[in-house]
Amino acid sequence: MNETEYRRLADNAFERIEKVTNDLDPDVIEVERRPGVISIVMQQTGKKITCILSTQVATRQIWLAISATASAIKFSYDEERKAWVDDKEVKTELFSFLSQQISQYTSLNLEFY
Repeated sequence: MNETEYRRLADNAFERIEKVTNDLDPDVIEVERRPGVISIVMQQTGKKITCILSTQVATRQIWLAISATASAIKFSYDEERKAWVDDKEVKTELFSFLSQQISQYTSLNLEFY
């Protein structure tokens, strides 16, 4: 995939996240988008959990870092599935994984589709 196509697909993914999270209660979840980055801050019984999604142009991936688990997951676009999937053997889809993480740390049950 060339850089232009990657940027279009990554931008579309970020727009989907923004659209679903735009009108949520900021006392529960705050979402901020900057060029190439989306920060999601969730409140869980007085503790902040942060997810950072960032574009990685050189590798044509979207990376997701989660503060609660001190982990990072790399998602690549799968042309066959038409989805962002992790680079592990499990091939977890980005929006499904993000929805699970948000649900785990808040009472929200979000659908990104």
